Amino acid sequence: MNSQTGIGIDCMQPIDINTGEINANATVDIVANTCTQWVRLNFILGPWSSPEDQTLHNGKTWKQTYDEIVDGFEKQGIEIYGVIGSECNGDPNDILREYPGINTTDADNWIQQYTINFVKVVDYFKDRIRVYESYNEPNDWQGGTMQKVHPHWFAKILQDVYLNTKYFNNHGGDQSWQVTLVSGPLFTSDIGNGGDGGQYINDTYYEGINNLAWSWIHQQTGSYPLDGLGMHIYAEQGSSDASTITSAINANIDGFWNNVTNYEGNTSKKIWLSEIGWQSNLVGNSGQADNLTTSFNILKNDSRIALAIWFCLMDFPGNYWGIYEQGNFTSSDQKNSFNAFKNQVNCYATKLQVAPDCSGNVNFNWTNTDNGWWIDISPDPNFSFYYHKDISNVTSTSGPSNFQCDNGFAPCTPSSLSFSPGTTYYWRIFNGYIHSEGSSFTLPALLLAPTITTSSGITTCCQGESLTLDAGAGYSTYTWSNGATNQTINVSSSGNYSLVVSNDNGCFANSNTIWITVNPLPATPQITQNGNVLNSSATTGNQWYLNGNIIIDGIFQSYTFTQIGNYSLTVTDLNSCSASSSDFNVITTEIKTSALADGLEDEIIIYPNPNNGFFSLKFNYLDKDLAFNIFNVFGEKIYSKNMLDIQSGKLDIALPSGIYFMKILKEGEMYYKKIVCNE
Repeated sequence: MNSQTGIGIDCMQPIDINTGEINANATVDIVANTCTQWVRLNFILGPWSSPEDQTLHNGKTWKQTYDEIVDGFEKQGIEIYGVIGSECNGDPNDILREYPGINTTDADNWIQQYTINFVKVVDYFKDRIRVYESYNEPNDWQGGTMQKVHPHWFAKILQDVYLNTKYFNNHGGDQSWQVTLVSGPLFTSDIGNGGDGGQYINDTYYEGINNLAWSWIHQQTGSYPLDGLGMHIYAEQGSSDASTITSAINANIDGFWNNVTNYEGNTSKKIWLSEIGWQSNLVGNSGQADNLTTSFNILKNDSRIALAIWFCLMDFPGNYWGIYEQGNFTSSDQKNSFNAFKNQVNCYATKLQVAPDCSGNVNFNWTNTDNGWWIDISPDPNFSFYYHKDISNVTSTSGPSNFQCDNGFAPCTPSSLSFSPGTTYYWRIFNGYIHSEGSSFTLPALLLAPTITTSSGITTCCQGESLTLDAGAGYSTYTWSNGATNQTINVSSSGNYSLVVSNDNGCFANSNTIWITVNPLPATPQITQNGNVLNSSATTGNQWYLNGNIIIDGIFQSYTFTQIGNYSLTVTDLNSCSASSSDFNVITTEIKTSALADGLEDEIIIYPNPNNGFFSLKFNYLDKDLAFNIFNVFGEKIYSKNMLDIQSGKLDIALPSGIYFMKILKEGEMYYKKIVCNE
């Protein structure tokens, strides 16, 4: 079935009509024992006059009584298919049989009160129940020989229920009121058009469209006043032949559906099959179980069917439709059809937990401790051959040991069960009568231990650097020895590193251990100057730079320079770790004397010198294209000026206490003069 369909059971009359007591067949434990997905629940008034009657019967009001039933099913995850039929208002007797008839007013009054009660039930339960079926089998009375409700009145019931539930009173814009309303189910059998239900639904559409407001409703809402088509199938009641049953079911559905599509066209509406069944006294317990299996297999594969409900949970006097014999719902009361029903809802799969482990075994945890149960396992989903094991009176077992080949089918290959990693195997339960649908498991692929690698292929680095460790992809979790949880980590400390990985099946594996070495940096080199020679504080591993450019032959502790500029030094030790000096500014090559030369002595005068930090520069010859700079003893430039920019021929300068050098660039050569500033 598609995602909106399911399999259900009819729990029969939920309360005692005289006392209001909840019957055992409507208790959650009894119904849940069938593993049903849906339960058909009939909202009958019983001893109460209306759903809002506050009278206490058996200690509860009507709402409190049904709250207990509904809440119980809801907590078990069982969906409820609500039935609001004539028992929620009172038997109309014969007033709806004919139209127009002699009791038209009485018919209108009954439908009006029925609609009121219908809306009250939906209003109270709409947050918990989303599908409701109306008047039950209006076309069947006295064994299907007469209709209980004329198609005109049935069309009016559907119309009034639909409008008052989903449209009037501002309900149209309220999603909570947009429940699924299924037409009262029509009885179909082996006679007529769609088992005689087809002709009745045709007549209902005709009356609604031609004599009532169905066309107007369609204009307003986009739909005729029913969201789904209710149907009951009771065909070939004396047969248990699968072919005969299949033909009869398909004939009923096809005939019924053809009449629906005559009016609805290509519609997305579905058939809600709220009753199908066979009596075990007519076809036997085995025949009933076989027919249940045959019918559900047909219905599950018919896209027109929204829901299929078996009638019913337990036999009642003179009627043998149930999957329990009339009794106390004990295991001894269960018929063959009980297990057949549980198989259809895949109940056994919910009772068996299958857990492949990481060592090539499979653990089976079983909650049933009865006799006559087996596990079948096969690599073939069709079970053309399989291995099996008796699990009677045990709660757990394991494989592949002690599973035997079933020689009644194709020979098992290999002759004894073995599991291969990464392979899917199929299992099912055999209860001595039928095989369940079961499920499958895939044995985990062997979890290989990860190998840690580094991005660079080396395991050493220098202080201030990091290495990326990679455990490889394909694992679900990573837990490193340093607490990290990613596939890759960056490390910057010496030590051993390892990790544990896992996969989706909960298998774990340990990696190798890798040692990472982080070497310290060499001491930062210091540069000193002695004349035209620069010296490094490091004895080896030197590399000299001028203005950031490598000096090709500058690899010794000392370097004799021939030009001014910023010199620096990088020292690399035996571990390939390096440290660099700060820039050292060389302000003169010492090629000329310290005094100003070539006539500059008389043209540029510094006074006073030495001084207290305040001094003046006088320029007697201003048209020379000369530039001068003042540096401190660290080679840092603190003052710069071009002589052509000086208009007065004099500059007043203030400097902190210290030794300074004034450098003048003339015709590509540098001259300098020392300046002494005292406090």
